[in-house]
Amino acid sequence: MKEKIEAKRADIMSRVASFCDEVLNEEIKLLCLKLIDKMARKHNVPFLTGNPRIWAAAIVHMIARNNFLFDRKKSPSTSAADICFYFDTNTSTVSQKATAIEKLMKIRMIDPEFSTKRTLESFAFIRVFDANGFRLF
Repeated sequence: MKEKIEAKRADIMSRVASFCDEVLNEEIKLLCLKLIDKMARKHNVPFLTGNPRIWAAAIVHMIARNNFLFDRKKSPSTSAADICFYFDTNTSTVSQKATAIEKLMKIRMIDPEFSTKRTLESFAFIRVFDANGFRLF
């Protein structure tokens, strides 16, 4: 089973790394790879089933969405259509899978674990906590 997990993990990582190297940047790539590693440690590894192209596209999509990379005014940027074209996947399927990843991994918008430094700095006001440590926004 470990061999199967590692083979799928390596396949998805390679696909994601290629996209990030060509289109995005090293920081985004590292966030994507970190997410893949975290998913691989789940009791029920989600990417053991399904198409690796869809998983790779969904992981990039989720990280891009979480870091507002669909805004063409920012650099780096991309679009859901560009991601899906690169991975030869369907936009609707990838978007749904990205949302499923967010839920499964309990990732929220501007999550410090999966956000770029620029995103965290731009939205520092959101990281306001009350006395009990609960997020106010």
